[in-house]
Amino acid sequence: MVFASLRRGLDVLLSPVPAALAALLLSLLLFDAFPGDSMHYHLPFAVRFLQLPHWPDFSGYHNGRFEGFPRLWRLLLGPGLLTMRPRLFILPNLVSFAFLIAVCRRYLRLSAPRTICCCFAFPVVLFGFRSSLQDFFLNTLLLAAAIILFAPRSAPLQGGGRPLVPLLRWGEILALFCLGLAANVKYQGLFGACIIFAAWIVFRLLDQRRTRERWILDGFKLVVSFFLVVLIWAQPISNVVQFGNPVYPVRIVGLPGTERPTSSPIQYIPKLPLLSNAASYLVSVTEIDPIIRSTAGFNFQRSWHNHNLPKPQFLPGQGDYQSYILTGGSNGLLFVALFVMACLSLATSMKARDAMEDGLLQLRLRLMIVSVLFAFLPQSMELRYYMITLFTPALVAVSGQDNPWRQPSRYLVVVGVWFSLFAPFLVPVYFWLRTGAWINANGLLTPDVYRDLPPAKLCLQQKSTWGKNFVQTPIRGGDDARMALGCAFRLSRPH
Repeated sequence: MVFASLRRGLDVLLSPVPAALAALLLSLLLFDAFPGDSMHYHLPFAVRFLQLPHWPDFSGYHNGRFEGFPRLWRLLLGPGLLTMRPRLFILPNLVSFAFLIAVCRRYLRLSAPRTICCCFAFPVVLFGFRSSLQDFFLNTLLLAAAIILFAPRSAPLQGGGRPLVPLLRWGEILALFCLGLAANVKYQGLFGACIIFAAWIVFRLLDQRRTRERWILDGFKLVVSFFLVVLIWAQPISNVVQFGNPVYPVRIVGLPGTERPTSSPIQYIPKLPLLSNAASYLVSVTEIDPIIRSTAGFNFQRSWHNHNLPKPQFLPGQGDYQSYILTGGSNGLLFVALFVMACLSLATSMKARDAMEDGLLQLRLRLMIVSVLFAFLPQSMELRYYMITLFTPALVAVSGQDNPWRQPSRYLVVVGVWFSLFAPFLVPVYFWLRTGAWINANGLLTPDVYRDLPPAKLCLQQKSTWGKNFVQTPIRGGDDARMALGCAFRLSRPH
């Protein structure tokens, strides 16, 4: 009797539905509308870009970044700023995630709860989804586009015929639109879009060679796709015209700019182009560095924030590490296990059937190959920039036919969600729930999204300062931008 009850309870816990619902509910409930980067850059830039009245004047604040960085996220933050409803900042994440879930259901044959668990098994993804940062939005768009574009074309007709197929399908045009959106959110989205676009061209030519298909040219689709491809490179083209540097304000190869390039910290290998990025990514995604070089050693709480170094004792002792670099957040052992299972599942499936004749197997293989390339991109060790490298092994491991690793992988991602929620994610929340620090007068189901903003009394004392042009005030640092913006939200809070 007791054993049967325990078995039923375990079956419920290992089911993806309760885990997915819990992750979604807690993410929406404890939404972080004002993380550090949003307060320092994204929201001030959005206020300036939209020319909102009765807000601090950020004219001239980080002018290089404002003029050179992609601009789409500033528009997407607009509804929340215009209505003074910060919870609307999560809408882009919700829409892009819903789209990814639909794509995974169509191409990978995965249910919605299963897809949610594959993504939310990693703490860095939970923190990205439940915040106003743009990283989750662009990564879900990149992955959805990759799945659509990498889906192989049909096999050749029996009897040696050459199939006649459209050169471009509407699904592929929609995927190009997703790449264009991601590229105009931030430069990391542009880098990812370029890799996926180039890989799609290669895979498309390989499919054409294999199937010997003949292409039907549709003028309207060609024109639309041309403009979407131009959209991917819209910001670099604009920067070349205005500043002579495609990635302005970053200074590269002698081109003008106001910011120096940010390189990955040197860890374990000599500093070499691309390879040091990949080495730093490997150290970050496995979360091995704090275990090897810090005084804290192995500890399950190392991932509770969006990096694995939340406390001084987790900092590596060697001097080649920059403590401000965000790393980890992958539940390192979980990622390693899922990556290995994904590789084993592909190898097993390829032995059981011809990869060239199995469209789903071919798609999964292509996704894994391309996801590895992201490790060589700039700042790849900051996993929130390239969450697609976390999503892909999980999705590949839990999908496919003739995959003996599929069921263990499905259990593992569900366990990962529960661990991410109740070990790294909710450890600090327990105290706040008991003290009521996160809860406003309306009770548990309406946590105060304004909880981290400056108090109203302080804002009233300094209101006159924030009404002036921000860069003309005596202090013009990021902390002052956070104070100015926080006070604007605090004093305009709807009642």
